[in-house]
Amino acid sequence: LVAISLINIGIYQVKTLNVMPETTNESPTSSDLKDSDNLPDIYYIILDMYARQDILKEIHDYDNSEFIDYLTSKGFYVATRSRSNYLITILSMASSLNMEYINYLSDTLGTESADPAIPFEMIRNNKVSQFLKSKGYSYVFISGGFEGPGIRSTCAEIYTNQSRFGFSMFSSSLFQMTPLRLIVEQLTVVDRRTQILYGFDALANLPKYKEPMFVYAHIMCPH
Repeated sequence: LVAISLINIGIYQVKTLNVMPETTNESPTSSDLKDSDNLPDIYYIILDMYARQDILKEIHDYDNSEFIDYLTSKGFYVATRSRSNYLITILSMASSLNMEYINYLSDTLGTESADPAIPFEMIRNNKVSQFLKSKGYSYVFISGGFEGPGIRSTCAEIYTNQSRFGFSMFSSSLFQMTPLRLIVEQLTVVDRRTQILYGFDALANLPKYKEPMFVYAHIMCPH
């Protein structure tokens, strides 16, 4: 059963090579961002499925105002009526990290497609990191274990993925088709906890680096 699944996966990977979008190393231009020795660090932290304040109150009867008030007191802008562009994480991240809507993928893959290959590739080699690297930034990618096979970005100078057992969504799904699934399910819970805590620790340690950084951190919590 596993051998058949692996063969099917291999066939799928070959087929997806023919539909991958063309990529370019050209970065967007901007007259506002200048090369400087004092570039500020940029942190893009995804707390996956963290709902906005009014939704937390309406659905879970949880008052998150203390945290929101803390952020505003520190000068953060809080979008109180924000909405995700897409219902699925990989589509939202592929969109935001490339500064574009990606509705056009339905023309390439079909409206019923659940193929994640192109969105994953768009995350892996995204335009935001390429643009900021051209301006002198180092790209730091803190993975939360959500990403599929091969998602490690070729653009990132620093990549962290503190998976104790090496499970990704891909490998976990593969093990679900074997008698080992019950053991893997228990190990995955431990692995997820390790990755979440490590992600926060990694963020806390980054300020010691001197060079300007663009940090993309995907924390799989409270998902």
